[in-house]
Amino acid sequence: MAVLDRTAIAVAVFAALIVSPSGCKKEDPDEDPGDGYVQPGDQVIGLEVRPARLVLDTATPFQLLCVGQTVDGYKAKLDDCAFEIVTGSGVELDLAGEVNPVEAGQVTIRAVRDELSSTEATVQVVPSGVVDVRVTRGANGSPIEGAEVRLGVPDVIVAGTTDADGRVQLVASSKGRWI
Repeated sequence: MAVLDRTAIAVAVFAALIVSPSGCKKEDPDEDPGDGYVQPGDQVIGLEVRPARLVLDTATPFQLLCVGQTVDGYKAKLDDCAFEIVTGSGVELDLAGEVNPVEAGQVTIRAVRDELSSTEATVQVVPSGVVDVRVTRGANGSPIEGAEVRLGVPDVIVAGTTDADGRVQLVASSKGRWI
């Protein structure tokens, strides 16, 4: 009789997982918001601009992404956001999020959709030339030795590996960008 009770409980739990929306949730889609988990009719409760921090040289345009989060916690790239400069200068920005560097400077940018406004992203424009990079771990700031740093997207123009202090110096080409 005890075996039957355990089987009945296991079947009931399995059935509840199948019927319950919380039992059917997909894996965390935050890994790749381009998968498109936000569907028409989903309630979007938050926005963010990706990347949150970007450094470009004066010759390299870049397309920002607007990522929406639903009330269920799913995230996806949204195509119906408008981008705007909050503060600063050095770039031209179109409504779709295309950043065109004009001169050295720094701007903060946000995305808006209906009544929602994203957190602000920072875009820094630097002249082409030498870039000093230091790679560190999160909050404690300890250096990471042996990290590969690449300059140029999608093609690697120059790459280097950090030293014991987490530093590497890269020489940018006239068409390099780094994030």
